[in-house]
Amino acid sequence: MPKRLENINFKLDKKWIIIGLAIFAASFIIDIFPVAFITAFTVANTIMLAFKKSFDPPLDPELSTFAAVLITVKYGLMYGLVAAFITKFVQMMWIQKIKAAYFFMILGYMLAAVLADIFSGIGIVNLGLLITIVINVFISIIRQVVLGYSPFETYGNAISNVIFNMVLFIGFAELFLKIMI
Repeated sequence: MPKRLENINFKLDKKWIIIGLAIFAASFIIDIFPVAFITAFTVANTIMLAFKKSFDPPLDPELSTFAAVLITVKYGLMYGLVAAFITKFVQMMWIQKIKAAYFFMILGYMLAAVLADIFSGIGIVNLGLLITIVINVFISIIRQVVLGYSPFETYGNAISNVIFNMVLFIGFAELFLKIMI
């Protein structure tokens, strides 16, 4: 055996085998594609918002609204509600900050999924833009009236979120719907 191969110690952690087998078994019970896209959106959202672990500026670029709307339109309300919850909840656990505002945001994303289900007949771009505005009005009212956020924080979050979601829905929503199997 070549000398360079003698020192390679190949270890396969048993947990990855178990996880792989569990996913394979689950694919016979549930539709694996919505789960895969929910997972992808959750990981991307968590990575994108990891900066909030160090500091929390009044910016709110997030994929939760985008994910909730797309997944609801493509796979149904149940998966959309799961996406709305899990994309924010995992990010919240990752940055290890639990704020009252985050729970209202989760409610907002769940409302986005419900609205996407109700109004799914209109085009995805218009649907996404409409829902983004409605959700930001809802969350902004909660932030200011219930939670006492300053207007700077409230409007900074809302404006940055609307702009970010406009870019997502106008630029990528139709493409993602085509990619989603």
